[in-house]
Amino acid sequence: MAVRVAAANIQAVFDIATDVAAPWPAPRGAVFSHRSQYNAAEIIKSLAVNIHGPVKRVGITSRDITLPFLTYVFGEARIGGNAAVISTHRLQLPCNGIIPEKSLVYTRLSKIAIHETGHLMGLSHCKSSRCIMNFSVGLDKLDTLSPVLCNECKVRLNAITKR
Repeated sequence: MAVRVAAANIQAVFDIATDVAAPWPAPRGAVFSHRSQYNAAEIIKSLAVNIHGPVKRVGITSRDITLPFLTYVFGEARIGGNAAVISTHRLQLPCNGIIPEKSLVYTRLSKIAIHETGHLMGLSHCKSSRCIMNFSVGLDKLDTLSPVLCNECKVRLNAITKR
């Protein structure tokens, strides 16, 4: 269900066709065993294999992901790249002993999916505090973001895609 929610939101925001593929195995060597986390960059490398043309691939995992120099990431993508990874792990962790409702987890997942797809489409981080392309350090910040591009990002995306 989570994958379909993310795909529908990507399709709605970017007006691009999406498809839900079969599960992808976690790549060998992607685990930081001393941290019990997965290396997002290694997962992206695995997801990017055999992508041709304008196709973009967004993988969703329930595992905790990170980069070597960060504590964790909600998602990771390279600007203009062809693959991204998103984790639901931290989106569903209890806060003050309260487990978030599934609808909130799906809203958070959709926001991360839109944000990372924005990077794949060529957008960088936005300074607008409510824009989905604004950098989110934690769930409190993520929850304040609107699940859409601000007008400036829409103009930038239009300029990128018209090239």
